[in-house]
Amino acid sequence: QASCDKCSHVQQQLEAVQTELRESNEAARMWRQRHEQSELKLKDREQLLVHAKEMWMKENVRASKLADALTTSEDKLADQEKRLAEVVERYNEAQREVRSLKHLVGDGPTEGFGGDTFRGDQKTGYSMGDPPS
Repeated sequence: QASCDKCSHVQQQLEAVQTELRESNEAARMWRQRHEQSELKLKDREQLLVHAKEMWMKENVRASKLADALTTSEDKLADQEKRLAEVVERYNEAQREVRSLKHLVGDGPTEGFGGDTFRGDQKTGYSMGDPPS
């Protein structure tokens, strides 16, 4: 009887250990599954990060090109404005010279080429207008 009790006791211990082993195996399987899911999410985020970095680099290059183009355009515009101011000044000098020559020759009031001056209009640029008073 004692050996039968002992055998029954060992049998219960074995069943308890087997149950504990099954539970441990199930818990380990769940942890592995969670780990794999986390790894997949991490890989997805890494790919998104790489893509975002590539897009940022492309936009950065594009912005640099646009900034360079803007600077070039502004420089050209400044040069054109300077040349226009020089041309206007030369025109006005020529106009004064024509008026002086007409006065020396004895013509009356100046009309046409000698009658108008260019003046700077700050809103629209340079325009032809009446002689300054």
